[in-house]
Amino acid sequence: MNDDAATKPLFRYKCGSCDLWHEGSPSFAFDCPYHYSVLPEDCQKNYARLDTDFCIIDHPEGNGPDYFVRGTVEIPIHGYAEGFLWGVWVSLSADNFRHYRDMPDNGFAPDTTYFGWFCNRLEGYPDTLHLKCHVHPQENRRPLIVPGPSDHPFSLHFHQGITPEEAVALAQRLTHGKLQ
Repeated sequence: MNDDAATKPLFRYKCGSCDLWHEGSPSFAFDCPYHYSVLPEDCQKNYARLDTDFCIIDHPEGNGPDYFVRGTVEIPIHGYAEGFLWGVWVSLSADNFRHYRDMPDNGFAPDTTYFGWFCNRLEGYPDTLHLKCHVHPQENRRPLIVPGPSDHPFSLHFHQGITPEEAVALAQRLTHGKLQ
């Protein structure tokens, strides 16, 4: 098997639910961390700050604040140039959050890695909330999120890849709410 991405085909499949052809890597993203999504609206307004890349949640009872960054996870699809993409959120410590947030002003540090906790629940997997992960900053792009090695199916998929059939089944489930 040739691992050169330039020689691999782009992912393409005919959806068994909508009967349309889909081209390109399946991609699904979350607008916010799970922790923000479960806050009552008044707490979102009064105790949280959310933009497209960062989220900070203060807690009125004095716990926190909690810090989150948005990144991407790419699960390899066997035989294809591009993987199955997830836009997700992870929590970071206060120091790591500030270091990451300030990196564009202080100079990009390509070998930087931060420990974090996964902060979304991914449909099609057992609970992914609070899985261990690492955050790898990328210049001019959202950071790459790497799930920690474990026997969790999401981690196994990240580290070992998935078959095209698994990618299609997951994409159909996410798009149409049913597994084919």
